[in-house]
Amino acid sequence: MTAFNNLLEEVFENLNNLDPVRVGQLVNETALLMENLQKMALSPDPKVREEAKKVALDAKRSVELQLDRLAEVSGINPDELMRMAEDPQFKIEAAKELERLEGELAQPRLSKVDAKNIKIKIH
Repeated sequence: MTAFNNLLEEVFENLNNLDPVRVGQLVNETALLMENLQKMALSPDPKVREEAKKVALDAKRSVELQLDRLAEVSGINPDELMRMAEDPQFKIEAAKELERLEGELAQPRLSKVDAKNIKIKIH
């Protein structure tokens, strides 16, 4: 299991109390994973390209597992969750909310923000 998969599981371990800082770390780790997979996929070495496929499939399975868990808890089917995640407006709103929550967490009086305080519109 990769660091990405471990972080993904850790972030979504308690869906009722998501830590926005850890979600931000997951976003960064995802970007790094995609960058590394792209480099590996362009490698002239077939073994490296094959490893890229394995890592990508492993990450895909982990994301699908967490998506299924999130769908079960939220009552929204996985296809609808994917559609929402692909919506540019949703991404903008989610990024703004994550930034706001990270700012709140940076204040000494707060250590965690309850998921109920997250205000992202679902279209």
